[in-house]
Amino acid sequence: MIPLCILSWIFTFIRLRNMLRSGVRNIEKITLYVWGILLSVSLTLSFMIVEFAAIFNAYTLPNLALLVYTSTFLLAQYFMIAGILIGMNIPSIQRILRWIKELLIVEFVALIVVYIVFVSKIPAAPLYAPQSFEEILLFAIASFFGVIMCMVLVGIQLRYFPAKKFTLMRLRTTLLILFISTTAAFLLTRFVILAAYLWAFPVPAIITPLAYLLLILIMIFFFLMLLSNRLLAQFIMLSSMIKSWHTFQDLMLLVDQLTLLCPTIGLPPDKPHFWQFMFNAEYYTYRAIIIILDSKAMLVDTLDRLAKPDTSLLWDSDLHKKAIRINELLQTANPSNDFADIVENYRHVSRTLFMNQKQMPTNIR
Repeated sequence: MIPLCILSWIFTFIRLRNMLRSGVRNIEKITLYVWGILLSVSLTLSFMIVEFAAIFNAYTLPNLALLVYTSTFLLAQYFMIAGILIGMNIPSIQRILRWIKELLIVEFVALIVVYIVFVSKIPAAPLYAPQSFEEILLFAIASFFGVIMCMVLVGIQLRYFPAKKFTLMRLRTTLLILFISTTAAFLLTRFVILAAYLWAFPVPAIITPLAYLLLILIMIFFFLMLLSNRLLAQFIMLSSMIKSWHTFQDLMLLVDQLTLLCPTIGLPPDKPHFWQFMFNAEYYTYRAIIIILDSKAMLVDTLDRLAKPDTSLLWDSDLHKKAIRINELLQTANPSNDFADIVENYRHVSRTLFMNQKQMPTNIR
C-alpha cells in the first residue's frame, strides 16, 4: 500500500505543478477533474495505511479516519465519473451530471449520519478488520455509489464505442472500460472481505489476493489513461509493427511453398530478420505479395499445361497433388483492390495451408 500511496502523491504533485505553470485562467475543467481524482485517490490510499489512520484518529476524533477514507473514496469516484462524462461530450450530459450530484449528496449525508450516530461511538478498529455492522455500513454506502456508477459508465462507453473510428480513441476507451470494470470488481471483493469479519462466513482463499491484484490493476489502468497521446500513439505504432511481423511470417510460409513449386519465378524471396523488417515493413510485405501473385499466375498456367495429354510432368505425383491443393486455396482468395485486404486474404490462405503442411511433401525432382 505504501509504494502505491507514494506513487499516487508523486503524480498528484506533478499534475499540480503543471497546472500552476499553465496559469489558473488556462486550466480546463477536465484538467481540474483529473487532478481531483488524483488528490482523492492519494488521500484514500493514505488512510488505508493502518499506522497513518491510527495516528490521525489519536489526534482528531474517534474513527474519523474511517469517515475521511470513505468520503475521499466517494469523491474519487465522483471526479472520475464526471470527468469521463464531460470528456465524452455526449447528449444530455447535464441531466446525467445533475443526477450524479444529487446521489452524491445523499451518499455524503448518509456517511456523516452513520459516523455521528454510530461509528464515532465505537472502539477504534483497523480499516481491514471492521468489528461492527456500522463500519460495514459505512463502506457499503461508498461502495454502492461506486458499483452503480461503474455500471452506468461501462454501459455508456460500450454504447458509444463503435462510433470511435480512430485507433487512439479506441485504445483510450478500452483502457477506460478496463479501469471502470476493475474498480467495480474491487469494490465487490472488498465488500465480501469486510462483511466476512462481521458475519464470520468463510471467504475463499483467492478473494484477498484478488482484491490486492485488482487494486494494483486499478492504479495501472488509471496511470495509463494519463499518458499523453504521443506516448499512446507510439505504443500503437509498435503494436502495429509487431502485428505486421506476424503477418509477414504467415505470408512467408506460403511464399516458401510457392517458390518450391515455381522455382523459376523472377523475384526471389527476401527473408529479413526482425529489425530489418521493422525499418521497412511495407516493402517486405509488398515484395511477399508480389511473389505470391506471380507464383499464383504461374501455377495456374503450369497446371493447365500439365492437364493436356502427352505433357511431361514437372513434379512427382505427391508434389502434383500438393500444387493442386495450393492452387485451390489460392483461388479461394478474393480480395478487393485494397492492399490491406489483399494481405489479409493471402495470410488466411497461408494459415490454412500451414494447418496441413505436415501432410505435404516438400522435395522436388
